Amino acid sequence: MAKYDLFSEDITVFSPDGDNYTLPKGSTALDFAYAVHSEVGSNAIDAFVNKRNSSLLTVLKNSDIVKIIKDDMPHLHCSWLDTVKTSKAKEGMRSACKTRIKETDTLSAYNILKTLFSQSHDTIKSLVERLGLIEHIYKLPSSQDYYKDVIHKVAEYTGTKQVRFWELLKKGYKVPKVKELEHFHFFTNKPLDSVEFDYCCHPKLGDEIVAFYEGSHAVIHHKLCKQAYTKIVANDAMIFVRWSTSKHAHYRLTMSLQNQKGILAEILTKLSELNLNVLSIELGIRRSEEAEFCQIEVESRELEKHILKEKIGQKFNLVEIISLDDAYNK
Repeated sequence: MAKYDLFSEDITVFSPDGDNYTLPKGSTALDFAYAVHSEVGSNAIDAFVNKRNSSLLTVLKNSDIVKIIKDDMPHLHCSWLDTVKTSKAKEGMRSACKTRIKETDTLSAYNILKTLFSQSHDTIKSLVERLGLIEHIYKLPSSQDYYKDVIHKVAEYTGTKQVRFWELLKKGYKVPKVKELEHFHFFTNKPLDSVEFDYCCHPKLGDEIVAFYEGSHAVIHHKLCKQAYTKIVANDAMIFVRWSTSKHAHYRLTMSLQNQKGILAEILTKLSELNLNVLSIELGIRRSEEAEFCQIEVESRELEKHILKEKIGQKFNLVEIISLDDAYNK
């Protein structure tokens, strides 16, 4: 986009074979990996910049020679979305993370139901198939209303169908209830005395989380934690969890101010209409014959950056939006 070019410059970097790639200024080795090929980017694990071992987040300079080390399997870098610059890298990473989250939610749904009904994973999966719930079962770990609806359908089905291997279910089960512990909201029928965090990840308020049930304890993990994924695939006992407190996300907006009287006041008014709390404004960070660029830091209840970006982009010439909250570090 031409207006973006006013705000940044391109650099040219090279592969060890001499192939050259044009990237936006500030691009990382991971941007380069995606520029070579989407599979190289998704499977990247390390980089060499000018023959020196470097992080995939190393910011590249003009004429750098970059070699990417990749694995046979894709690696998720979901916390790095705000660090890469190119749309190809962002789209590739976002797609991979979205796919993993849906897979994780689907597997977690079976684990939550098997814990609730004290049944085997295979039994619950077969029941979900019989009820025709497979297509939407991934919603269960994040929607308590959907979870309740599934429980109702299971109870209704097992009360009317004479199928031997549901005999334990037909004897009834303890109705789940809401329980608040620390910053968490649980919906379970199991005794729950305490909440613990495992050593492998440190989810922040508002991050997507999962809860494993161990004895009378809930063990919280970030939803994209590698250790959590291993436990989920192993069909470990899980319970429904979400944060019980709300979070405000912080963003930095880079916007174009056309040379027009009153444009800043108009922007601030419309940002207020979008329920954004303006924290600071920095004017004149860049200028051109057509426009002046400014940076505005805002606070929002919208935790999904792409949703907020779409809303703001409908009203303004938004050059860039960056999340100012600390990235989740696995």
